[in-house]
Amino acid sequence: MKSVYSDAVQTPEEPKSLAKTQSVHEIEENCDMWTRNFLSKARITKITAEYRDIKDWKPDKFSVKTCEKNADKNRYKSTLCADQNRVVLKDRDASNDYIHASWMDMPDSVRFISTQGPIKSTIADFWHMIFTEKCQVIVMLCNYVEDTEKCAKYFSADSEVTHGEYRIKVVDKQSEPWSPVRWTVLRVKNKKDVKLTVHHFWYYDWHDQIAPLDPSPMIKLYKMALQTANGSPIVVHCSAGVGRTATFVGIHLGAEMIKVDPTVDFQNVMKSLRQMRLGAIQSQLQYIFLQKYSGITAKVHSKIVEEEKKKSKLSKVSKETKETKEVKEVKEVKEPKNQSDRKKTVSRDSSAVEKHDVLSTYAACDSNRKEKKLPSAGTPKLSRTPSLARIIINKLDNKKRSKKAPSPGAASQ
Repeated sequence: MKSVYSDAVQTPEEPKSLAKTQSVHEIEENCDMWTRNFLSKARITKITAEYRDIKDWKPDKFSVKTCEKNADKNRYKSTLCADQNRVVLKDRDASNDYIHASWMDMPDSVRFISTQGPIKSTIADFWHMIFTEKCQVIVMLCNYVEDTEKCAKYFSADSEVTHGEYRIKVVDKQSEPWSPVRWTVLRVKNKKDVKLTVHHFWYYDWHDQIAPLDPSPMIKLYKMALQTANGSPIVVHCSAGVGRTATFVGIHLGAEMIKVDPTVDFQNVMKSLRQMRLGAIQSQLQYIFLQKYSGITAKVHSKIVEEEKKKSKLSKVSKETKETKEVKEVKEVKEPKNQSDRKKTVSRDSSAVEKHDVLSTYAACDSNRKEKKLPSAGTPKLSRTPSLARIIINKLDNKKRSKKAPSPGAASQ
């Protein structure tokens, strides 16, 4: 994975390129090997030492000028947003395109946006980012209040609300898929009434600076977020957007690295996260959680990828079958279904041609007779079988002959 800080001196070791041809079995073997290494007592001791060594690590060179200019839009003074990979609000002037949010691009092309919990003055900016980046999933990892306010309420469960040029309304409340996760479906409209459906997943039992005691709900949430996003950027936020948020995103990055190399150094994983989001991973517990469950997540993600491949294959087969059926139906309409229908069609066509030939033949012969011309080469020949035209012509000729020839009585006188 390329560093987003091209001018940084301290660049973490780049992970091996992801092998697209890796089988699920190979990925599972790497995950199992990683888990065995992690569970050893010596490994736990090593992890705590690793975190102490990189606790205060940050890239050598980065700029936070835009962040400092917009101090009134930042929830915490100590949590900075680097200019190099900040989310630039689209369709805004340079003086008004800032939001405390960072792009976090994964090796497998999945994109996350890590951001702080909105404050009242940035709710409109938050929805502008969601709408213009076409984000279909928001993952919220904090409560609105944890002793103090951690996140402003940016939508109402009871009525439609307006923030800036956007109207937000709850259109569906899914039954809680599992505790402690709530799933709400939102409809976002801009001034032109263009709609965007957004799925809001709220994990409400993950406290600041620590990690979940039960990882199962978080792993399920991660899986659902990936499947629901449909390839769109996934917005993740807690309060500051660097602790719980970076742990959630970091599990995806760690999983991708473990798939390829079960001996990956997680200090490099954490450094990569901090290159994309300053201050990522805030505590030793979060660092341990990141390592412990990246292996499990790798298995989950590999299964998601396999499921998507199967769906894509089935969809392709279904589409081809449908197209083949449509072509067959068109052929059946154009061509007679059986031989008797074919004969009827030929018979009708022959009758029409014969009728046309009789009339055209009569017209040509009558014209030639009047002008005393021989039939031209292009004039259709009379059929040997007496036709209506032939009968009419013969009658006309007989009448003329009868007028010219004297009657028997006149000759004797």
